[in-house]
Parts: sequence; structure tokens; C-alpha cells
Amino acid sequence: RFRAEKYEEAREKYAALVAAHPQSAAAIEGRFKLGSSLYNLEKYLEAAAEWDRVVADKSAGDYIPEALYWAGVSLEKADRKEDALQRLSRLVTQYPKHSRVENAKVRIAALKAVLGK
Repeated sequence: RFRAEKYEEAREKYAALVAAHPQSAAAIEGRFKLGSSLYNLEKYLEAAAEWDRVVADKSAGDYIPEALYWAGVSLEKADRKEDALQRLSRLVTQYPKHSRVENAKVRIAALKAVLGK
């Protein structure tokens, strides 16, 4: 449903997957994609909360830096600039070689300019 841009349907399916199998390996990917579905539905705070849950799961592996990036972007769109800056800065610090770091640095500079830092 996500690929077909049926984000509400995708949100429902991912939420059901995560609820039914919260400890499974599929739950991590499901939670990440649930965040993506919510983001595309412009539910930025809810999306960021799902990505924060991914980040908090030490077994999430490669999903963690992606989740940090998208949580930051989502929080920025929700006008939670300090929170966005925190997530993006953590990405840059903890995963300096990740492919999203360059974009994160641009966003960090813009956020710092807006926040007067």
C-alpha cells in the first residue's frame, strides 16, 4: 500500500503488524515504515514518535541513523526546531559516515540560523 501511495491504508497495516508482533524483527521495519506513512500523511509529530521508538531499539541496526534523520526532518516540519536539531546532530555525531549526514549538516546549519545559534 505504501508504494501505491495509499498512506492511510499502509499506516493501518504497519500499525497492525507492530501491535501483533512487537518483538519481532519485522516490527522494526514495520515501525520505521509506519513513521514514513505518518510523515506522508503530514502527521509529523506522530511520525517522529515512531522513528524515536526505532532509535530507542538497540536491535534496529541500520534503521537507527535513517530514523534519526527522518525524525529530525519531521520535527522540523512540525516546527519543533530544537528537537529537530537534537536528532540531526545526533546523526552527524554518532554516524558520521552515513549517507544522510551531508543533508543533515545542511539542515543543522539552517536550523541554527533560524534559532540564532
